Amino acid sequence: MGRFALLVFALTSLFGGLVSAQTFSDEEAYRTFYKWHFNPEFKASSEPTIAIWWTILQFGEAEVPREKLRDYLARHLELFPDCEHAAEVKHHLEIIKRMLDEKRPGDETKVEQLIYDLRDLNLRQFMQPNRGLKILGPESMRWDLGDDSPGAPPDAAEKLVACGYDAVPLLIDHIDDKTLTRSVDYWRNFTYSHQVLTVGECCKQILDQIVPTGQVFDLSKDPEKVKEAMKRCYRILIEEKIEWEEKQKKKK
Repeated sequence: MGRFALLVFALTSLFGGLVSAQTFSDEEAYRTFYKWHFNPEFKASSEPTIAIWWTILQFGEAEVPREKLRDYLARHLELFPDCEHAAEVKHHLEIIKRMLDEKRPGDETKVEQLIYDLRDLNLRQFMQPNRGLKILGPESMRWDLGDDSPGAPPDAAEKLVACGYDAVPLLIDHIDDKTLTRSVDYWRNFTYSHQVLTVGECCKQILDQIVPTGQVFDLSKDPEKVKEAMKRCYRILIEEKIEWEEKQKKKK
């Protein structure tokens, strides 16, 4: 980069960048984020990208209310309706609006309650590069943003695993649930590669923890038909596993 180009970049970042940042948000945290990431020479750091990057990061901040997430997404769509991220923004906005209208199931449906509570799962990866935040098991990359001290109460995912076989049918029903959690993963944290973990992705991991199958079920064409097939498959596996467990007990 020549001296003149470098001077233009510096002035744009210092003055124009900060003014431009106000078009999306005048919050000090966003202005600082924008200042550090804006580069007029790279499309990957354009303001629409920085704005959606910032917004997705806010999903991982449990203290940011969903109403504010909704407003961020609506603001993005208003300012950048034709940008490359428009479909993603619309998708997330529709889901957040639906979530804000939903109520937690009653006490008589424990498993449904816990699946509902997965939306509040607030985890963050601590290593990179990565893709696909693992929430359970020995290969988990989870870093709880809540209480991770010894004896801390289990979260919804751990409670669902504890429910065992009884949770399987409802977990299958929600395996394509697009409800957004408060957990964000990324390939690299210095570029926009961030994704919000969905309840459906959590349900799949919980299912794999309760009854590992090693099978991949394609839900892209006829999800309801595939779910019924999954239930039949898991029913057989569970029956076989229970039978094996009973035999092991008798041997003791």
